[in-house]
Amino acid sequence: MNSSRSPRNLRAEYLVSPIGLDTAPVLSWEPAGRQAAYRLECDAVRDGGPSTVFATAEVSSSSVHRLEVPLAPLTRYRWRVRTTPGARWGEWSPWATFETALLHDSDWRGAQWIQSVPAGPAPVLSARFSARGMSRPRLYLCGLGIANARLNGEPVGPGVLDPPPSAFDDTVWYRAFDVSDLVTDGENALSVLLGRGFYAMTTPTAFNWHIAPWRAEPKLRALLLDLDRPAEPLLRTTSQWTATLSPVVDDSFYTGEIHNFAAAPATGTVRLAAPPAGTLRSCRQPPVTRRERINVVARHRTAAGRQRFDLARNVAGMVTVRTEDTGRPALLLKLGEKLGPDGAVAAADGAIPGELQRSELIGVPAGQPVSLGLTYAGLRYVEVTGTRRQVTVDVDRVSAAPESTGQFHCGDDRLNAVHDATRRTLENCLQAIPVDTPLYEKQGYTGDAQLLAETYAYNYWMPNYLASWLTGSVLPSQAADGSMPGIAPTPPGNWIFDVPSPAWDAALFEVPSTLLRHYRDDRTVRRALPSLRRYLAYLERHFPAGIITKGLGDWNPPGFTGGPPEQPAIVSTAYYFRFLTLMSAFLRGSGEVREATSCAARAQLVHDAFNSAFWSDDGFYTAPADAQYRETDNVLALAFGLASPAHRDQVIAQLVNRIRARGTHLDTGIVGTRFLLPVLCRANRADVAFDIARGETYPGWRYWLSNGATTLYENWELDGRSHNHAMFGTVDEWFYRDVAGVSPGADGWATVNVGPRFPADHRFRCEASLQTLAGPVHAEWEKAGGTVRGRVVTSSNVPVLVRDDARLSTVTRRTRPAGAYRAEQVFEFEIS
Repeated sequence: MNSSRSPRNLRAEYLVSPIGLDTAPVLSWEPAGRQAAYRLECDAVRDGGPSTVFATAEVSSSSVHRLEVPLAPLTRYRWRVRTTPGARWGEWSPWATFETALLHDSDWRGAQWIQSVPAGPAPVLSARFSARGMSRPRLYLCGLGIANARLNGEPVGPGVLDPPPSAFDDTVWYRAFDVSDLVTDGENALSVLLGRGFYAMTTPTAFNWHIAPWRAEPKLRALLLDLDRPAEPLLRTTSQWTATLSPVVDDSFYTGEIHNFAAAPATGTVRLAAPPAGTLRSCRQPPVTRRERINVVARHRTAAGRQRFDLARNVAGMVTVRTEDTGRPALLLKLGEKLGPDGAVAAADGAIPGELQRSELIGVPAGQPVSLGLTYAGLRYVEVTGTRRQVTVDVDRVSAAPESTGQFHCGDDRLNAVHDATRRTLENCLQAIPVDTPLYEKQGYTGDAQLLAETYAYNYWMPNYLASWLTGSVLPSQAADGSMPGIAPTPPGNWIFDVPSPAWDAALFEVPSTLLRHYRDDRTVRRALPSLRRYLAYLERHFPAGIITKGLGDWNPPGFTGGPPEQPAIVSTAYYFRFLTLMSAFLRGSGEVREATSCAARAQLVHDAFNSAFWSDDGFYTAPADAQYRETDNVLALAFGLASPAHRDQVIAQLVNRIRARGTHLDTGIVGTRFLLPVLCRANRADVAFDIARGETYPGWRYWLSNGATTLYENWELDGRSHNHAMFGTVDEWFYRDVAGVSPGADGWATVNVGPRFPADHRFRCEASLQTLAGPVHAEWEKAGGTVRGRVVTSSNVPVLVRDDARLSTVTRRTRPAGAYRAEQVFEFEIS
């Protein structure tokens, strides 16, 4: 290795070019080669030149450094790192930078909260300012519920429907923007269109956003300054701003928008507004953006004045329409995934009264594009009524899915199609929060997100997205007694499910676990620990014997909509054991050894109670009230390590025999589905797992696709509610971790675990590539007869560990150059 090579891919707070940080960041880098230790320097860059604020002595090997020093607000910092393999020090990396923003309320330099008078939907608040010789202009902005800003007529940033919703009584997100390309020398104008979002929701729903204690009319706070001269703001929100009312007279994420172009433009005034209760925090998760234009595949005239446009795929999108009708028509738009018996678009849900995604455009000018820009929709179809003239419909797919970091491909196109459909569904459901479906509730169901957290991390760069949702929505939604709602964020007291429901509450534990496994984010784990303690204390108070009898159970198994037929006790108690096991590991990692030991002892109590209460003489786990075999109950006993050694082989045999008896079909809902295929692989029955995944008939992923699906469904049945629902997408975790066989080892990809599983096919091949915190990882293997040959390529600093039960016949490691700054390790193996 050439020790003069310097580290690369420097990130602060997991971002390549971070601005607007309001906490001391986590610094990370990719070593150029083997790293035994590092040194790091950090300077504040001010008018008088850089001044060192932090410098380490030699630190034992890691490629993550948590900056723990106090930082000044509105300041630019630079940092660099150098490493050593143990012989001599390599070169310093190039300088990387990050910028702090508004660390305290006083840093807003007198910017006030403002809103329009009269209060109403979609006001445009605006102001003008003069600028000369700005070097680093920055705009800090929070608009509740949605703020679409324009500077000199151009959009500020790529985001739409921003900022993300949160537990508004605890956290309110603001954005920091580099507006260097938008500010000009001379006169400038900033305008902000405000929408309702979830903060100012008026639509009555079962989720109570319309009566939330924080609910108020849209409001704005903004500050614009030059970072090199932060003491002299160029613009801040005051009552001297102006207000106009846009043509949007109503906007709702659920029911759509109403635009009235027939009314004369109205001018209002601006008044100071009461600040929100929550603390303003800088938002580092990716915004919702327009990703691609979706082509209309077919157009139908279904009735007099009714035109239907078909995208031939399900998307989460924003719709723009244009008509050549000169009569200023009133257009009615309906957006949805399904058609009714009469061929009309149908979208309704019991939790929200009336039709969903139904927008009215009154007095539309001919040739003018009209965008539904304050809402998004889950849709395949767009229906337009109100004119017989030509209508043009454009649909932009929108998503907040972060940078794609995972690729998977194998020798079976049936499995590749499932992977592709899963990715499409994930992107549709990764909106400002991880939603269940982009059409119906559009809520952050904790059960869906906890099951999918690992799947997200294999496919996308998720540290900021997951940490933001956890800290801004999940943790502050916890009740004082420690219990959790099934949705986050949600208005306080909106417990629409049975409480507790551990398979949903698992977001408290599974999301920190994913952040730790993939990104070494122990800071978020430490921040979550008080909430985890309260939740575990809540369970122990109410269920001292360790058996939890409440919960939603294994949601949506075949043949059932919603809850399964069995009692929830096994699923809930199994998750309780998992929580205690994860908590013990979190505590040990934080140095809380005594508490970790106590937690492990409680886990053993639950383990023993589980086996005593649920083991049946018939050779499987079942709740006494059920006295019947249910697949998920036994899958979780295996997956979580609850099955005693004396019972394990019997449980596996029962599982395989019953799957084969059903024609090699699963019988699991969303909970069991995540763990079924991995459990079979670890029981050396990968042949059964592959057969399930490739099955073309009901129930299964291929059954949907064989019947025309382009995204995953909410139910295994074709007539289920949503056709664009991510919760069964956990199969993608299996593709990466078990089929391709790569997973993070200790300390977030500081080691790579290799353990591919193979179908019974005579020939098969698979490959996967990932961008990880420790650099790129590529794995590929090919099976021919009874031999598998493969290789794994990683940074030369990353050890590769092969699973214990692999019958390795040959192993070769070699190092090769990979460009000017990195050496690669090639690990070649053969399994017979």
